[in-house]
Amino acid sequence: MSQSHYHPVDPAAGDRRVLAAIAINLGVPVAQIIDGIASGLLTLFANALHNFFDAISRAIAFGARKVARLPAM
Repeated sequence: MSQSHYHPVDPAAGDRRVLAAIAINLGVPVAQIIDGIASGLLTLFANALHNFFDAISRAIAFGARKVARLPAM
């Protein structure tokens, strides 16, 4: 009793969602810097820098995801 079924997966599925997440993650530090200037809190600047580098790491991972889908040479 063998069952076989196939679920096709689009390799580009989720690209827009990942780009949206990166954009949101770049927007958070901007808001924190504005709030840090308004409130004069240095901790918000530190957290903004931390969140900025999180967004950069996601962008690098997105690039790696694109490269991983390239055909082998």
